Amino acid sequence: GLILSAPSAATLLLNVPLGRLCDIIGRKPLMWCGTALTAIGTTATGFVGGSLSTLLACRLIVGAGSASSMTGSSAYISDLSDRAPQHRAKIMGVHQAIVGSVWIVGPAVGGWLAENYGYQ
Repeated sequence: GLILSAPSAATLLLNVPLGRLCDIIGRKPLMWCGTALTAIGTTATGFVGGSLSTLLACRLIVGAGSASSMTGSSAYISDLSDRAPQHRAKIMGVHQAIVGSVWIVGPAVGGWLAENYGYQ
């Protein structure tokens, strides 16, 4: 359970500090760094050897990158909705629906690819 919940725990702990950092350095650098951290953590998770502590560290990196990307993108969407305040709720709702749907579509596409093209 700890390995599966590590990214969520990292997101929970880092959302507020990353929100402050987002205001200081800007939205796009946080989104770029978050995407890079997520990619590095995910790739390292796939190549890590049998050590539980190393796997946990990689999963925490994934969570930190995810938190960074989500914080930056939410702030960016909020900035964009300042131009049309009457549509803010709709814009934020669509953004969150897209972010949430990734958790459903991603595994489905991965399963389809594994079934049709084989898992190596």
